[in-house]
Amino acid sequence: MKKRILTALLAALLAAFSAAGAAFDAASPYVTDGAGVLSAAENTELADRAAEIAESYNCGVYLMTVDALPEGWDAYEYAVNLYTTYDLGLGEDRDGELLLLSFEDRDYALVYHGWAETAFTDYGRDSVEDAMLDDFRKNDWYGGFRDYLEESAYLLEAARNGSPVDDPNASSGSSYDPYGGYSPNISISDGAGYTESGVSSGNGRRGGLSWGMLLVCVLLPCLISFLICMGLKAGMTSVRHASQAGNYVPKGGFLLRVSSDTFTHATHTRVKVREDPPPQHDSGSTHHSGGEFSGRSGKF
Repeated sequence: MKKRILTALLAALLAAFSAAGAAFDAASPYVTDGAGVLSAAENTELADRAAEIAESYNCGVYLMTVDALPEGWDAYEYAVNLYTTYDLGLGEDRDGELLLLSFEDRDYALVYHGWAETAFTDYGRDSVEDAMLDDFRKNDWYGGFRDYLEESAYLLEAARNGSPVDDPNASSGSSYDPYGGYSPNISISDGAGYTESGVSSGNGRRGGLSWGMLLVCVLLPCLISFLICMGLKAGMTSVRHASQAGNYVPKGGFLLRVSSDTFTHATHTRVKVREDPPPQHDSGSTHHSGGEFSGRSGKF
């Protein structure tokens, strides 16, 4: 009896997956376009690239599209079940990453398992989302999947070399220059108990001007300029502010002979008003962790 119930539940689960368009091809499991948004050439190119990445880093990188999620499932939950049901991932720990897109409500999920959870830090997962979501929001499916694969390859390469890409602004004894990369904070001692960060002069003393020299360089020119201005002001004894406007009119008055207004130009400003506002999609994502999997989900 228990065996029949288990078989029925498994059949129902597989039927739900099939109804949503989930059917991984054992010969080419890395790209499954159940929603049919890719051309045959695009599908082949992406599948070849995903297989190349998986072989290089022994970590599966999968992508899948479906028309809609099975009733009662959210995107992340469904992606985790797909990963488990089809035994995705490579190696003993089934290392891998799965991207799932559902088009009915524009849902996406990213799932990480095994070594991929270490290789893709929180910052790295942010970078994957940033790389692909701008394309997906423009309905550029091939471009988004391509960026997803390339960003994943970059992060896997860094992790394999022992330095998973993490937040460059985190406090880690180094500073990040967006134009010049990372710069280590170096402490230099003068041998007499004094230490400073940065670069010191060759004689062990702090480089740059002393306070005395700085005061001389700033205050002396100001003092000289003040004395010059006071001397010029002392020579202008005949100049006074008038207390009445009539003092500025010449004796006998003046005659305004010509008066005219000239039209030069006009400025018009036009603003186009949208009849139908564009659809707005949630730009944030939900983080998931716990158990054997972790990942993200949201809207595209």
